[in-house]
Amino acid sequence: MRDMLAALPQFQEMRDQFSLHLNMAEKCMDMFEQKKLLEVGLVEQVHPSMTLYLTSRIAQLVSIQRARFRRQFSRIWSLYFVIHNYRIMPKQSDI
Repeated sequence: MRDMLAALPQFQEMRDQFSLHLNMAEKCMDMFEQKKLLEVGLVEQVHPSMTLYLTSRIAQLVSIQRARFRRQFSRIWSLYFVIHNYRIMPKQSDI
């Protein structure tokens, strides 16, 4: 029964189109695998997000270092100011 239905002309044309579609899909899949497009796609997907993550992390670390530098600078400046003023200003006993 199945063979008789497959032999009918209207099914023959549909079967030929389906066969052509399967052959084209198989060739496309072979090319996809040969060119390793799955791996390329994964790299392309991960690269921008990793770049964004690393850029934001570096910016965060730079910001932390700047804050530490500012604190150290203000401490050093304050210490310099105190020492410098102590040398310039006369002692209370000298007045």
